Amino acid sequence: MKGLICNASPKKYFGLACALFLIGTIVLSYMGYHLSAKRAAVNTGFINENAIVLGETNTKYYHILFYENADTYETIVLERKLFLWKAIVGFSGHKDSAPLVISGGCSFGDSNKGVTTISVLCNDDKVAYINIDADGKKIRKDVSVNKNPIFTWDCGIGRDNIFGEAYDKNDVLLYRTSTFEQDNRNKRWITWIRD
Repeated sequence: MKGLICNASPKKYFGLACALFLIGTIVLSYMGYHLSAKRAAVNTGFINENAIVLGETNTKYYHILFYENADTYETIVLERKLFLWKAIVGFSGHKDSAPLVISGGCSFGDSNKGVTTISVLCNDDKVAYINIDADGKKIRKDVSVNKNPIFTWDCGIGRDNIFGEAYDKNDVLLYRTSTFEQDNRNKRWITWIRD
């Protein structure tokens, strides 16, 4: 036995290492792990290769990507394990031509490990900024047409506790949100309505 190990050529070890690396890569890829977050998102099946990246954000535990497909908006939540990425959940929403559109979002987990995030696409040039209050944690972001500010909290917050308001440059309220239950017929998580 001792003589076999000493007499083995470095080429054999290199070949064995390459074979093990290739097998490991295939197995990890099959399990959903990838070297890049975007590749892991594409491999979920929620989005296609032609999808447009609307934005992305990070939290303590997750990386979130927002995409626009031909007829849907997609939100993909990814988790990093060492140097690999894996998509852990995806959310879909139908595209809309309303003045303010939720172009992605999700909420899951709890106050210890979770995420709540909302991406808003603004199609109204009168809107200057948006305030979103999620369970008393308020965020204000300036907006402009065809831009989508992303609001993110490092905890899961129930959709009944998320309220948004959109204002013009003179601080006049233009839109406010309604909750999922009020707009269940359209299967929207949150809908903006004119005030």
